[in-house]
Amino acid sequence: MRKVQLSWGAAALLGAGLAVSGCGSKKPVEGYRSQAVDRGPITLSISATGTLEALVTVEIGSQLSGQITAIPVDFNQQVKVGQLLARLDPATFEARVRQARADLQARQAGVESAMAAVQKAEADFRRSQALVSSGFISDAGLDQVLAARDQASAALAVAKAQLTQTQAALASAETDLGRTEIRSPISGVVVGRFIDVGQTVAASFQAPVLFTIAQDLSKMRVELKVDEADIGQVREGASARFTVDAFPDRTFEAAVEQVRISPESAQNVVTYVVTLVTENGDRRLLPGMTANAEIIVDQRTDALRAPAQSIRFVPADKKIAAKAEALAKPLAPPQGTQVAGGGARAAAAAGGTAPGAGAQGGGGRGPGGALVQALALDDAQQRQMRTLMQQAFQGGGEGVDRRKLFENVLRKLEPSLRPDQKEKLAAFRAERAKEAAGGTRAAIVWRLVKGKVPEPVSVQVGLADSTGIELLGGAVKEGDELIISGPPAKGAPAAGAPRPPGGFGAR
Repeated sequence: MRKVQLSWGAAALLGAGLAVSGCGSKKPVEGYRSQAVDRGPITLSISATGTLEALVTVEIGSQLSGQITAIPVDFNQQVKVGQLLARLDPATFEARVRQARADLQARQAGVESAMAAVQKAEADFRRSQALVSSGFISDAGLDQVLAARDQASAALAVAKAQLTQTQAALASAETDLGRTEIRSPISGVVVGRFIDVGQTVAASFQAPVLFTIAQDLSKMRVELKVDEADIGQVREGASARFTVDAFPDRTFEAAVEQVRISPESAQNVVTYVVTLVTENGDRRLLPGMTANAEIIVDQRTDALRAPAQSIRFVPADKKIAAKAEALAKPLAPPQGTQVAGGGARAAAAAGGTAPGAGAQGGGGRGPGGALVQALALDDAQQRQMRTLMQQAFQGGGEGVDRRKLFENVLRKLEPSLRPDQKEKLAAFRAERAKEAAGGTRAAIVWRLVKGKVPEPVSVQVGLADSTGIELLGGAVKEGDELIISGPPAKGAPAAGAPRPPGGFGAR
């Protein structure tokens, strides 16, 4: 019996041939990926970045010019009201006080002299009156004595006024002398010191800042800049949380203190300042730290959750996707009825997509396709929107607020719209704002039956976050497997796979 030896290469080819022939006899695997419906918390929040600061911060300057001779305090030192912070050289101001006191003494002597002159003139007048009745002094002589008395009284009034003026000058000189000692107006912590001993302070039209004192670091304030698209959902007293780079593993709790109505505009982006207040009993938070905050708009503690990808999924196979048409029709408005953001609602009813619209026509998944339908954009407008979307979402990955980027696209597209399209755009924005605020809306999800057959299910969804989306109604229960991605059609990317920016097909 002959033994046949095969080389490794021949053996490999033979094994591959057997594998191919064996696979050909089996049914191909569908390739759907699914995720189970579960229960858990869902939080709708607004993200923003801001800076930590003390509740009250006072900048302390000098009203006088002079050389610094002493600084008894330093950075991080606790100070009390009236405590000495710095001292200017007082020599010049002490000399002014001495001069003012000497002037005061001279004016006081002048007042006493004027009072004596008044007394003498009054006595002369009384004697002259007695002599007039005896005929020893004429009426003209009496008039001269009367005039002298009046002049003495006027001189006394002038002397008293000069005395008052000199007293004011002395008080001013003493005040300036007191200002050579710079004292703290509040109790707090020295967080800034901008002078050294021997430095000359020049106070002219603006007082130079010498110290910065934070009144109380047991509480801190965070100033956030919130986009105008989100500001309508922020309310005073709402809960918030934030992290800082110094303590990346710790989350700090806060509350919305104030929503300032003064807008700030930069590069056509309008923001509003929202302030948060947080406890800082351990003094771990420091002024100037950057805070990455989330303002809690709404939350559920034990919601029935579906994976967020499940309402965006549409089978690539048109025959399978057609199964959802019967469920989507009752959700659509009657013919001839105008629904706010109609394209958005129709897309939501079909699981957040617009099936049947080609990539070149501006349709497809996501808000881009819904916008095309809602506004009835022409070809030129669709091309412009595609360009804006690609520019806005270029390089956008996880952590990027895509809703804000899409709002920036709408701002740039709006000038090219017709008046009727602008009205539809307002309705489209209102619908998106309602959805962002957690309003109930219809959607289509696809459930796996027996592990391999996709079945469309109409549901009502509410709040959504990174963990999932809230299910408020529909024939879906905890534990059901919902499809999040599936096999592609021939020559097309897989359903649920990453797509080019803006939701358009590859070009």
